[in-house]
Amino acid sequence: MLLPLLSGLFGIPVLLFAITRAGTVVPQKYEGLGTNWREIAASTAKGTAAGAIVGWLPGFSSGIANAILSIRKKGVDFEAGRPHGYLLSTSAANTANAVLGIAALYAVGRMRSGSMAALASFDLPNIFLMLAAAGAAALFGYFATVALSRSGKLFARINQKGLSVAVLIFLVVLTALFCGPFGLFILVLASAAGMVPALLGISRLYGMGVIMIPVMLFTLGILSF
Repeated sequence: MLLPLLSGLFGIPVLLFAITRAGTVVPQKYEGLGTNWREIAASTAKGTAAGAIVGWLPGFSSGIANAILSIRKKGVDFEAGRPHGYLLSTSAANTANAVLGIAALYAVGRMRSGSMAALASFDLPNIFLMLAAAGAAALFGYFATVALSRSGKLFARINQKGLSVAVLIFLVVLTALFCGPFGLFILVLASAAGMVPALLGISRLYGMGVIMIPVMLFTLGILSF
């Protein structure tokens, strides 16, 4: 039931607001990276540290690391004040969290994500091979992002409202196929709960408590499933 739960809390509300309040995309123009190597190194180090910390803690995900990175400093959001650095930090946090997920799988047999659970169903290759593949993927992703940034003006032509409607229908159909009527019921309730943060002007991060609290209680032996 994670599909309708998480889709409702974090996906459907965003899509509904995008449909009802669809605006125009700011014209895109490539003018280089817009940042220097010092900021790249500092933001990457900060994101890597945050991703590594949450990578070992039960119930925590890269979303928590991203929230830590967006904490206000002197009344200014890191995301709003330094958007380039924020993007670098969150990308580094997601990459570090993924690599730590591989390490946790090999070290203690703990599967921290669906991809790790799928990987565990096969014969695991050598860990150094896995880490090399993860590093190569991260490096490729960086250069691919820089290369594709030159095509930003093409993405700006996409009908944002139509795309949001298509994704919304896809999520509903997917939930109906895999989770049935009860899954649709969960999707509706979670979507209603997910609308609250946007209406109150607070972060959706607190919705992660729906996973964090049960996982932490289970880890501590207080709750059993």
